[in-house]
Amino acid sequence: MSLFKSSVTAARDQKSPTRLCALFFALILASALPVHSTYANCGLAGCPGDSAITADVQASFDQHPFLNLLHVKTLNGVVYLSGTVSSGLHSEIAESVAHQVKGVSRVVNSISVTH
Repeated sequence: MSLFKSSVTAARDQKSPTRLCALFFALILASALPVHSTYANCGLAGCPGDSAITADVQASFDQHPFLNLLHVKTLNGVVYLSGTVSSGLHSEIAESVAHQVKGVSRVVNSISVTH
């Protein structure tokens, strides 16, 4: 009985790393899918209006002194924000300001907040 119990336990322990690897692979695959669909519309260079959207968002940020150091990148109408601000409110304002620019379909806010 003890031999059977230990072999069942050993078999179960061997499946755990396999399940963990499968879960890890699924998460990696799932995170890569949205990126592919972003590039599918206009390619790696983005859509023709992306540079104008980036310039318009940056111009809107220039009206707010606490936003002028943020980085803006646009790809297929999706605005990606990065950089650092001093409060969560500033991050929310940046996202809101970017959403208001004509041609923006979505905003991805990767702004970090320092306390």
